[in-house]
Amino acid sequence: GTGSTDIEIINTSFSGNQALNGASVLALDNIASCQLYNSILWNNPGTDILDLNVGSETIEHCLIQGGYANGTAILDLDPQFIAPFQGTAPNMSGDFHIGNNSPGIDQGNNVFLGGLVEDYLGETRVCGANVDLGACEYQDPFCGLIIFVNQSATNGANNGSSWANAYV
Repeated sequence: GTGSTDIEIINTSFSGNQALNGASVLALDNIASCQLYNSILWNNPGTDILDLNVGSETIEHCLIQGGYANGTAILDLDPQFIAPFQGTAPNMSGDFHIGNNSPGIDQGNNVFLGGLVEDYLGETRVCGANVDLGACEYQDPFCGLIIFVNQSATNGANNGSSWANAYV
């Protein structure tokens, strides 16, 4: 592209977007560079990304409905949003947390976080081996916990908080 604009989008969720012309999410025209990382583009009528005139494009570790041939580590699987929007786009209803069966859990690349420690809602950004795809990190109830289990334990609180209180 001949433009001077650079776009970098990290850990976002786009759903329920619609455009009258072009793409529902990104219409890249006269853009110097575009980077899209760790994001979800799902349930947007029409084309999500339209390359018209872009100098360089990097789309990695994303979940994109219909896939994306020019990307790397692209999933084309239902993200399992808690409550995907219902109705006609454009629409802002829904709960775009990913559920516990989402294929987006731990599928992002931590390198692209750039120091982010919280998600869109202020929750812990990485709650597993890798960052999740999308704006909201799945909050596993055992994230960051160490639970002690000892089959031969006989005393203690039996709450798993330490070896002395290990679960039996």
